[in-house]
Amino acid sequence: QNRYQVFIQSPMGLKYAFKCNERSGCCSRCCCSNSCRGLEMVIRHIASAAEIDTDISRIFMRAEKPCALGCLCCCRPHMDIKFEENKKYLGSVREPFACCDKDAEVYDANNNMRYKIVGDCCQLGLCCGPSVEKMAEIEFKIERNGEQIGMMKKTSANIGEYFTKADSYKISFPIDATPEEKMLLICAGLLIDYQYFERDSTPEENRRGM
Repeated sequence: QNRYQVFIQSPMGLKYAFKCNERSGCCSRCCCSNSCRGLEMVIRHIASAAEIDTDISRIFMRAEKPCALGCLCCCRPHMDIKFEENKKYLGSVREPFACCDKDAEVYDANNNMRYKIVGDCCQLGLCCGPSVEKMAEIEFKIERNGEQIGMMKKTSANIGEYFTKADSYKISFPIDATPEEKMLLICAGLLIDYQYFERDSTPEENRRGM
């Protein structure tokens, strides 16, 4: 089960703001590919609002990625995000069908698309295999109405990270993004990581090893 740590840049430097813990079944992880397996992500705040200068620190949420069975052309992976305390729906992140590019779409609670995240497939880290991917920076543009207003970047691994499964990401939020929209963009980063960069053994290899 994957675990993530989210740090936010503040005037005092990087602050540990959130921890994200996956909850999923053993059978799902062993028998389903990363594209279709279902999971639940529990997101808890660590820092106080004063430390990271945003109300988003009060959020305790769950991001649910249902199992995407069937033809992936029609049944696309997505995450539904909601507050844990009152079950209020915050929005969703969806992966649209694309022939080559690595894209995602961010929707608010009223099902309006707020942002589109575009990953050009011609980048070195996306077309040269996992070994190059670990050392190359991969950029995903955050767009609204076709205009780039932010950036999500999978950063190159240092020597310590190269020999592990750990990946690091950096998000430059749109200047007018609300705290809720920032959380949706963080969840978009989680979905992108699961869909494109989860490099565990294939289901067939897992079953042979069981």
